[in-house]
Amino acid sequence: MATGGVPFALSRKKKRRDKPRLVLLCDVSDSMRAVARFMLELTYSAQELFDRTRSFVFVSELAEATELFAREPMRVALGHAYGGGVVSVAENSNYGRVLRSFEREFVSELDKRTTVVVLGDGRTNYHDDAADVLDAIRTRARALLWLCPESRGNWATGDSAMNRYAPKCSRVLEVRCAADLQQAARAMLAYRS
Repeated sequence: MATGGVPFALSRKKKRRDKPRLVLLCDVSDSMRAVARFMLELTYSAQELFDRTRSFVFVSELAEATELFAREPMRVALGHAYGGGVVSVAENSNYGRVLRSFEREFVSELDKRTTVVVLGDGRTNYHDDAADVLDAIRTRARALLWLCPESRGNWATGDSAMNRYAPKCSRVLEVRCAADLQQAARAMLAYRS
């Protein structure tokens, strides 16, 4: 009688949802000036939406900007990241060096809760493109998104490695204006759940 005729009591365990993680790599070289500031603003704001967001900026060298974004107001943090306060912006992009540095120092920290987003035009200045590193990132992460400001028609021209990078990514989005960036932000959020 105490159980109302049911021989057992149902108990539900709440499923724990871990917040997804986000790692952003943003090219702040001269060729990316038009869209890098928008992406850095998105990067700064993403820290509220994702658990343990890590932000990196690069040109020829890679440097983490996570702490800068955490302690400084947005305007100050973006000024430092965009203006050469984190990495030298006087050099040409070297995607191979940057990707190999990321692989050596940070790939082991990625897991299936991590979405990695790269903002860059994929212009290597005829250096090694290190496209194989994207395989290692994609294997460990939930998703690898690439936001490129150039149209697909330009990916096979000059020093662009985007034709080699694109097949290794979960998704590549062309981002040339605020509307494109909004679509990219929705794509990042889609990989949250």
